[in-house]
Amino acid sequence: MPKPIITQERLKEILHYDPETGIFTNKTTRSWKSVQGKIAGTVNKLGYIQIEIDCVIYLAHRLVYIYMGCELPCYVDHINQRKADNAWLN
Repeated sequence: MPKPIITQERLKEILHYDPETGIFTNKTTRSWKSVQGKIAGTVNKLGYIQIEIDCVIYLAHRLVYIYMGCELPCYVDHINQRKADNAWLN
């Protein structure tokens, strides 16, 4: 079964994204791991930042497109090859 795609509205309800730094911050406390005001996400074994939202794990670089209101392309990766750098220009 395919993973559900979070809406921009829901994403902005729970996370803040800084396009310059590429960092997502929790707007609310959702669990002991996701505390309001703290940086959201963890680095997975491949080096990508992942964020759990509503029991679904998303890669942060894909959430950036949704947050910024762009159509999510089939393939998203990092221009500078730094997997944890989720700045908008990257």
